[in-house]
Amino acid sequence: MKREEHIKFWLDSAENDWLTVEALNNAGRYVHSLFFAHLVLEKLCKAHWVKDNEGRYPPKTHNLVYILGQTTLLLSPSQTDFLLLMNDFQLEG
Repeated sequence: MKREEHIKFWLDSAENDWLTVEALNNAGRYVHSLFFAHLVLEKLCKAHWVKDNEGRYPPKTHNLVYILGQTTLLLSPSQTDFLLLMNDFQLEG
């Protein structure tokens, strides 16, 4: 796959998972909704990583701040704090 195709894969997958976030949230399944919200953010971060790096495969981590630390995106302290908080809603395998 070309770089653009990898980016599209991550973005399309994130968009699809956002529907799950909304459904779980509407059903009152807030912890599960936050898990999927983290997944959406992770996929968006990985799309940005692919955009900014030579490789096509982002690091195998769920840490949002770590992933974005390898991109040109500059986060404010409050954005970093938010992503660190969202890291609590993923499950490390």
